[in-house]
Amino acid sequence: MRKNNKAVKFWNRLAPNFDKGEINMDSPTIQLALDWLVADDVVLDVGCAAGKISCALAPSVRQITGIDISPKMIALAREKAHSLAIENVTFSLNSLFDEAFTGEQFDKVLAYNVLHLVDDVPATLDRMYELLKPGGVLLVMVACMRDQKFLNLGEWVLFRPLIALGMIPKMHFFSKDQLRRELERSGFQIEENKATDDASGIMVVARRP
Repeated sequence: MRKNNKAVKFWNRLAPNFDKGEINMDSPTIQLALDWLVADDVVLDVGCAAGKISCALAPSVRQITGIDISPKMIALAREKAHSLAIENVTFSLNSLFDEAFTGEQFDKVLAYNVLHLVDDVPATLDRMYELLKPGGVLLVMVACMRDQKFLNLGEWVLFRPLIALGMIPKMHFFSKDQLRRELERSGFQIEENKATDDASGIMVVARRP
């Protein structure tokens, strides 16, 4: 998640209409996180966007830090936390690679709908591994377009032309097997996985030994 000016502009444009409405606390996405979070956890939410997930999970942990490259997303996230009077969540305009973060700092790292958008997947996973304490857990949710026949076709018919025109950010087209291999290459041990709410992707729990 190194800062990319085109990506920043894209997400700033989306920010005013992003993450509106209440979050469904019974969704598999949230329930998987709640199954693994404990009250004393210090959590990093990578690509937190407008802060909906960070705010939803904050009551279940000691501290959660949400980071994003979009100033407008961070502004919305801060407004949300203030309006809900949540005191144990902090939102900052940071990249995962910023020197503000040091090794073995977090009990859990969340990466929901972000891994397919980063410039360098191996470097991003290595950095997440580095920031987790030994025994810490990474919770990943990512669209696996290579496993979906329609989306796999859409990669070439729709997504890649739009990427080439600069209308949407560069993205990676994962399969579930590829995601597993990338996690294991970085040293993670996969503890659990399940389909996303709409079955178009996968949620994975991966531990740093």
